[in-house]
Amino acid sequence: MSRAKMPRIIALVVALIAIATFFLPYISATKEYAETIETVGLSKAEQEMCEAAHISKSEMNNMSLFTYTKAYLLAGDLLYRDVTNAYIEGGLFASVGVLAILVALCALGKKPILMFIMNALMGGAFYLINWDVVDRRIMPDSNRVWGIAHVLYWPLVAILAVCAIWLFIGKRQDKKANN
Repeated sequence: MSRAKMPRIIALVVALIAIATFFLPYISATKEYAETIETVGLSKAEQEMCEAAHISKSEMNNMSLFTYTKAYLLAGDLLYRDVTNAYIEGGLFASVGVLAILVALCALGKKPILMFIMNALMGGAFYLINWDVVDRRIMPDSNRVWGIAHVLYWPLVAILAVCAIWLFIGKRQDKKANN
């Protein structure tokens, strides 16, 4: 059995989890705030943004990175009054999902160095998103809590980095054994 098989399989599974995590809640509403949204509704500005981005009230309660991407790309002009900033912000959020797909493809193609680079970029993009969300005072907030995606991405990035190194070493050992 190839020494590169196990890290490749683990990396592929973890990359698929990273792709799925892109659609899991990143920021969730507290129970009280979710009830307020359901009974009282959203502010006029929030309602306009949700309609423009095709976001439901339930999606507002559990905002995933995908939902944030939709909001910035489809309704960012309402948030920023400038499409350029909205596209930059939406692109940053979208990059995490795109880079997770690229990491999975690198794992499939046995490209450990490229996988490590794409993973590092994904971790960097996620760090920038977290910094931005905290800097703009979206979080921490009394009405919202961090979702599962916020908790999962850091260990996923770490595991993928270890798998990339392990895959690199395994490929080199296989190459030496075949020579």
